[in-house]
Amino acid sequence: MESGMFILRTLASKMLEEKYPDLANFLGSWFPDADLEGLTDNEVTRKFMSVVSTAELEKVRSQCRSLLSLSSLPVQEIIAESNRHFVTEEDCREWLTDVCRTLG
Repeated sequence: MESGMFILRTLASKMLEEKYPDLANFLGSWFPDADLEGLTDNEVTRKFMSVVSTAELEKVRSQCRSLLSLSSLPVQEIIAESNRHFVTEEDCREWLTDVCRTLG
């Protein structure tokens, strides 16, 4: 069963990575271990902003806005990348909106 979950996560992540590669990289690289480090999502986002180039930050901002413009979010993909749990799509949208707002 675990290998099946890995395959599912890999396939789900691939779709997000194809359309929003910089955003997927940000979500997958910065959020999964933040809880272990005692960081809030806002702190994680601000830390990211302090170390990336302006060009990279703008790519992530743009992809975040673009993703939020979709009528239906790929919630399972966002969960897989960010290691966050959302009960509803609206919960996911609110979280991603907060992240995007922090990005500027």
